[in-house]
Amino acid sequence: MRVFENYVICLSRPFSFDRLDKIREKIYYKSRVLPYFLRSYMKYLLYIPLVLVCYAIGSLSMAYFMGRLHGINLKEKGSGNLGATNAVIVMGWKEGIITGLFDIAKAFVCVFFANMILGNVLPFVSSTAAVSVILGHIFPFYLKFKGGKGLSCLIGVTAGFDWRLFIGAALFVIAMIFITKYVALATVALAVVAPIAIGLLEKSLPAALILYIASAVIIIKHTDNIKRIINKTETSLRTFSSGMAKDEKSGDGDGSGDKDGEDKNA
Repeated sequence: MRVFENYVICLSRPFSFDRLDKIREKIYYKSRVLPYFLRSYMKYLLYIPLVLVCYAIGSLSMAYFMGRLHGINLKEKGSGNLGATNAVIVMGWKEGIITGLFDIAKAFVCVFFANMILGNVLPFVSSTAAVSVILGHIFPFYLKFKGGKGLSCLIGVTAGFDWRLFIGAALFVIAMIFITKYVALATVALAVVAPIAIGLLEKSLPAALILYIASAVIIIKHTDNIKRIINKTETSLRTFSSGMAKDEKSGDGDGSGDKDGEDKNA
């Protein structure tokens, strides 16, 4: 009866959203505990479409589609990775740059719009979107879960959080490649540093820890590269550039030569 009386009192007084909300809370909390509980936590089900949509967008492989346009299966050429680096190795700089920009853009779109749409509804939306799009890029379901290695996507993720982070990440990668001559080392270094920078920007340790899920996968995917660097058998950027120059002089500029030892990255 008290529940009914509360409704009558509410309707008999001047309309007030605050009063209505308080009575609703009493009703659901005192007389219908389970519906109140479900209503409170139902919003967390939004993580499911968030993860699925970002994973699907991340799985769009421009490297694969570019290769098909050229009649090439990148999974069987060069390093076999569906990323910007292998696109450069096999098809050339133009295709590689287009691939890299697309991978950056898809990661940016996921993080930026996820935060715009769900940022005020769920916690750690941007970090969840970032991990999902990176995992989609690395493990595309329609390509037997064999994609790229995540460098371009990771850079795009930083853009989704803050344009200053994006500039910092891009300059960091360029500096690391310039110093070490290895794209793989630059990628691993960014995978370690980026979550820390994002965590400081967001003032959130959980956000950084969530991002380290993607970072761990990126680092694991580069294990072979690290071993080759230690054994000094990894092809550096300097060696690759010299090989490209020789190909151009010999009239073979399509990059389709023997690339078995190339830097298997991105």
